[in-house]
Amino acid sequence: MRSPSFLSWNLLTTAAACGLLLSPSLSGAPDEKAGEVRLAAYFERQVSLIEDASAVAPVGKENWKTFRDQSRAELAEMLGLDLHAHRTDLKATKTGEFEHEGVVVENLHYQSRPGLYVTANLYRPKVVDKPLPTVLYVCGHSSMVKDGVSYGNKTGYEHHASGMRSMASSAS
Repeated sequence: MRSPSFLSWNLLTTAAACGLLLSPSLSGAPDEKAGEVRLAAYFERQVSLIEDASAVAPVGKENWKTFRDQSRAELAEMLGLDLHAHRTDLKATKTGEFEHEGVVVENLHYQSRPGLYVTANLYRPKVVDKPLPTVLYVCGHSSMVKDGVSYGNKTGYEHHASGMRSMASSAS
């Protein structure tokens, strides 16, 4: 059974994808105020549903344990952290690399599920003389435009990797 919040998120993303959250004005442009009002009303309805569902609190220690365990399992599934889920081959593929200021950036992609590709960058020092901690940082998309030039959709996140690098070097 899915939790109310999971259902709410699915309804919200479906409504947004279908354009149900913004109403067009007479000029054909989205009416942002009307969209905000409809979105607020939507969230108010969803919060009411969640509050109604949670008003029936589990009674007794055993019921609470069952509720707790079920809730944890649902959360793990939603976050992709279900330890019992079937694991598939990631098929990690390095597509290129470049060096900048002593740091090698490896471009790669892997399949989080068969056919679902995730791109990532692996930042590492050019010279490695001992085992190093590793963080594979999977960034989202950003718009990095400076003086009319687009620098790509990942450049907005590069400073995160450099911050991790400085933390790792100060810890060793």
